[in-house]
Amino acid sequence: IALAFYDWPGYAGGPNIMARRLLPELKRRGHAVRGHVLSRGDASPAADWLETEGVNVCRGSLLWGTRRKVRWFLKALQEFDADIFIPFISAAAAYAGRWVREAGRPTIVSHVSDDAFNWGMADEFAIRNHAWKASGLHCISQALADQVKAQCHAATVATIPNWGEATKHVATQSGPIRVVYSGRLNQPQKRI
Repeated sequence: IALAFYDWPGYAGGPNIMARRLLPELKRRGHAVRGHVLSRGDASPAADWLETEGVNVCRGSLLWGTRRKVRWFLKALQEFDADIFIPFISAAAAYAGRWVREAGRPTIVSHVSDDAFNWGMADEFAIRNHAWKASGLHCISQALADQVKAQCHAATVATIPNWGEATKHVATQSGPIRVVYSGRLNQPQKRI
């Protein structure tokens, strides 16, 4: 399983958090996994951490142009013959997915926020029926999945909330309510 994601020092976004959760868990379950990480420089804290967990990582530059990134992904994927490729929210990786799919390997793009970029990814790689269409689309919520299906009944869509299981631990219910939130403060997408 090959997964593309972004990372750089100080970045705490969904792609690298998901990679830190998903890749070691898939490895623990016996899958061969590889992270294809693009960063702004040589430093990638998520890639460094994944390597300490025994996860295979291939590093590239986020500063390259799209065509160069596409070629980099294709070369990296030749070195690691994945059964499935997850471009996550990388447009360049999703464009590389065309040739991965044509070689008989499924590609799964992601739709993880109700914003213009993610809708653009969903439209280009899941809704529109053309050569760039991925094998399937992962939506982070059922609401997003329903909206995609309303636009394209033929889209192959799966809902996987937040790429991880919720904990079964519950805080004590006595005393004042204390809330910790990690994420961007944005009403339309995060409702906070």
